[in-house]
Amino acid sequence: LPPCEFRAGVGRTRAAAMAPQEAGCQARRQAQRRDRRGSAASLVRCLPSLACCAPVVVCSTGGPRPVAPAASLRRHIALGGALNGFGQIGLGGARPSAAESAQLWQVTAQAGLYVDTDMEEYAAMRDDELRTSKYASAIRRRLAGLREAVVVDIGTGPFALLAVIAARAGARRVYAIEKVPRVAAQAREAVAEAGLQKQIVVLEGDSSKVELPEKADFVVSEIIGNIATAEGVTNTIRDARRKFLKPQPGKLQMIPRRCQTLAAPVLYKDHAVLAQKGLQFLRPFKLYSKSENIVFLSEPQILEDFDYCSPQGPGLDDLVEASQLTFDLPSQSEARGRLTGFALWPRVVLDEEEVVEVKGQESHWTYVVVPMAEQPVVLPGPCRIRLRSDVDISAVPYRYTFGADILS
Repeated sequence: LPPCEFRAGVGRTRAAAMAPQEAGCQARRQAQRRDRRGSAASLVRCLPSLACCAPVVVCSTGGPRPVAPAASLRRHIALGGALNGFGQIGLGGARPSAAESAQLWQVTAQAGLYVDTDMEEYAAMRDDELRTSKYASAIRRRLAGLREAVVVDIGTGPFALLAVIAARAGARRVYAIEKVPRVAAQAREAVAEAGLQKQIVVLEGDSSKVELPEKADFVVSEIIGNIATAEGVTNTIRDARRKFLKPQPGKLQMIPRRCQTLAAPVLYKDHAVLAQKGLQFLRPFKLYSKSENIVFLSEPQILEDFDYCSPQGPGLDDLVEASQLTFDLPSQSEARGRLTGFALWPRVVLDEEEVVEVKGQESHWTYVVVPMAEQPVVLPGPCRIRLRSDVDISAVPYRYTFGADILS
């Protein structure tokens, strides 16, 4: 393939990549709401207005790219607008071996960390009944055996939601940390409206720079992206374990207990429609977790597993990133032997009793669908596909690289 370059501006958490035109971003949110009502046609009709939210595409040739069915597929994926904003994304032609029959893509990128979230998105988190109710149950269960408990809420948001739950469940003091000044001010208003000023202290700043006057019994947080680590959860939680917690060996002092990213090969039913709109629409995108426009071709597997409470301590054997996953793909009547790429989504293990699942559930979290060809790839009957993954959490922002091979 001829070399190309994507350029995308810095975006914000849980939102698609942002462009200066607010109208385009509003159109994207409207399209997502329409897709929540199950209307793929509405999403497609809205695609032209989403162009202002897409990266600029600079290609060395002016024409469209040829597409061929792939017996072998290899693409390094940059998680574009679906992963909350990016610096640069480079797209170039891979060099297929003599055994490979298709021209192959190569893409690299870095996912942006937290910048900002609007009130609509905060409200979606709050109103995610499954997520919020399970968090509340886990917090109450943890506090049930504690007296004079001190709790830290990292990333409290404008509603100070988890902090309020902890205070009402009996915590003596809750330190609610929020690094966005505007949001921290809103959190103070929410605490005052709840009449909990004596129990909840809202602290403005990055948790890595905040100092507390006392140690906490446990930390609660929800800084998990649609790809679990995308919002910088690993470094934030490791730092919190070192700084904020009382020494209580053997006790679970984090809610959630762990977060994971699941992956599975999929067909997106409107893949060909996106391809007709142009290459810029084939970057990774978010899809509602109850969408009927996705067909799962195999059982999901764990791609990332971050243990907030690893016995060895923060930064020691607490993060497992699978370098390869192999999926068996039987004959698929609904997919008719076609593959779009992979879907990725989070799973949140709050404690021994509560797990927040996203797949097929009503959730503010979404799938990240990663297309791996311009057209659906025709599969050679029942086969196996290998996903290769390289996640660099030392990069700022994080860098995600994926590739895939159809094995048989």
